[in-house]
Amino acid sequence: MYKLETCSLVIEFVEVTPSGKVEITLPEIYKGFNFIKKLKENKLMHRDIKLDNFIADRNKETFLINCMKYNGSVELALNYDLMGAIYCLRNKCDASLVLGVSQKFFSSTEVCDALKLLYFTCARLDSIFEKKEQTKLY
Repeated sequence: MYKLETCSLVIEFVEVTPSGKVEITLPEIYKGFNFIKKLKENKLMHRDIKLDNFIADRNKETFLINCMKYNGSVELALNYDLMGAIYCLRNKCDASLVLGVSQKFFSSTEVCDALKLLYFTCARLDSIFEKKEQTKLY
């Protein structure tokens, strides 16, 4: 246990495997979107959804690590976390499967808003890298 100024932090060693290091199956996809839904229901935001933040212990129980309380817009938080989940899962699984499962947990509007945010983010990154390519110094 670590004593901090305003609280105590308890850390337990647990031997786990990050989801980024294993094959992702349909039950894991369901678990991932269920975690995002529970975050929304409890007004929590993750802000760093990636496979390595989903960990499983030797009993195959899955945990989501590195969450935080969020006092802003729940919808904005959901869009951001849902976008992260869709992005990281579609890198390891079929995109249509990921979207199909996401719609079992979230409305079409919520999924569409997350996809718009993903599109905007990717387009923005493409334009940044495109400008860097054009301004190479030789």
